[in-house]
Amino acid sequence: MIHSLAMKIGSRRQNQLAVWGALVVAIGAATAGAAGPANPRPVASSVATPPPPSREPLAAARKRASEAQQTLVVEFSADWCSPCKQFERDVLPKESVRVALAKVQFVRFDAETDVGRDAVKLLQVEGYPTFVALRTDGEVASVLQGAQTEVEFVRWLRLMAIDFEPRERLLSRIRNHPSDGEAMLLWALRLRKRGELNEAAEWLDKARLAKGSSAEVAARADWELRRLRLRLLLPRQQLIEHLTLYPSGPQSDEAMRALLRLGTPDSATQAVLARYLDGLLQPASAERINQMIYRLLRAQAFSEADRAARYLLSLDSKSPYYLDTLAEVCHLRGEPKEALRLSAQALASPLIKDSEQLRQSLSANQARFARARREPPAELAAPDDELQPWEHD
Repeated sequence: MIHSLAMKIGSRRQNQLAVWGALVVAIGAATAGAAGPANPRPVASSVATPPPPSREPLAAARKRASEAQQTLVVEFSADWCSPCKQFERDVLPKESVRVALAKVQFVRFDAETDVGRDAVKLLQVEGYPTFVALRTDGEVASVLQGAQTEVEFVRWLRLMAIDFEPRERLLSRIRNHPSDGEAMLLWALRLRKRGELNEAAEWLDKARLAKGSSAEVAARADWELRRLRLRLLLPRQQLIEHLTLYPSGPQSDEAMRALLRLGTPDSATQAVLARYLDGLLQPASAERINQMIYRLLRAQAFSEADRAARYLLSLDSKSPYYLDTLAEVCHLRGEPKEALRLSAQALASPLIKDSEQLRQSLSANQARFARARREPPAELAAPDDELQPWEHD
């Protein structure tokens, strides 16, 4: 059973609607209102309660960030913006987010205050929530729009934290330290943003091979290089090569999702998939495993889905979610009796007695299993035209 985090499978149109659902357009809100680096110093974000909206102008925050030689991350929100409130409640207090925010200068603006409106105008913000990262010279490094998950936000923050330097200082790093892979990676990403793709590819290749590159920088440089090549070369080959090098790297989930979307795994895909699962099957990754099982089922990788589902059940043999997940695997691989047996165990679990919604969902799945037609769940029935990694830029 797909539970907890929403599964990011579905049509491209659904993904776009989800983004716009989270991105409340400021113009619409105004109309509705008319009608009725190194050694970072601690900042307010390092405590559990998110800092309140700033009463200082943006210039003051920029000055502090420049003096501290840190990226300035600016959040724009509004009292009437429900996705903003959800982000503030569910994401900002997370420990991983607070750790990442401690490595940048972080300031929040209520877009309907005087200082907020001035900042919105200066940075040309069009909707909420919006996150803007500024380098120490005031140049915009990146803009992130819409409510973000914890993982997405932390990933963005970690890259923004190291991308604080002006152009000339970054190039000076590369000249003075030819093995500085991090500087090469940052320069390559700036070149890509400007559309200089061939030059970007050259610097990404240098960054992933540089002796001074950390494992994380090398993996990131390799992935960004693959993304460029994926636009022109065989996708399967690029994805398999990246996963062979980094089966548990920071982009391995994204790479594996893209690989599974290319269809039923061939022998080379099965080899990297086995290594990927070796790294994924850990108790701390239970949620990721559960989500990946349904991607495996969509790709008809039944043996791998069975392996992952049985691992989840080994963690908690009485979980109605995990029992239902393994039942789904058995159902789709043509084992209706086993699917019904596991489904009955899920429905008999005392853990569902207080959740009528869960009981109804499990009962609906059991009825589908009983028809023995290998019908996929609704989540897999819709076409999957999610954006591929190389289509995001």
